[in-house]
Amino acid sequence: MASIQSGPARVADSGVVTAFMGFPLRIHTPIEGYRFGVELRFRTDASLDDVHVGSEFVDGMLILDLVNFDSDTGRGSSRPVLIGQTDTDAVFFHFKVFRYGATVDHTVHYTFFVANKEEIGFQPTA
Repeated sequence: MASIQSGPARVADSGVVTAFMGFPLRIHTPIEGYRFGVELRFRTDASLDDVHVGSEFVDGMLILDLVNFDSDTGRGSSRPVLIGQTDTDAVFFHFKVFRYGATVDHTVHYTFFVANKEEIGFQPTA
């Protein structure tokens, strides 16, 4: 894999993936001996005028409930989302979701970033 840096963060993993038959996507990546994971769940709700994101951590995995992410121009995180940390680094997930045509499947562009906590002034919440 190429070595990619963006400012103080390095790219630990990135890709483009399409869901299978409307099922959620689970993405796991190992970083410095830790395993980080994100599950993306997609649904459409006509009673909502815009997109909605629900989130929770379950067994160390970030679960994102993505409602109305049905645009072919894409919707996603406006900035990288903190998903965890190692002893020295903060780990972030950034994504953009597309839905093309009359399919139940969504296509996701994603990146896992790792940034040294001291370099970015990371302050954990209490």
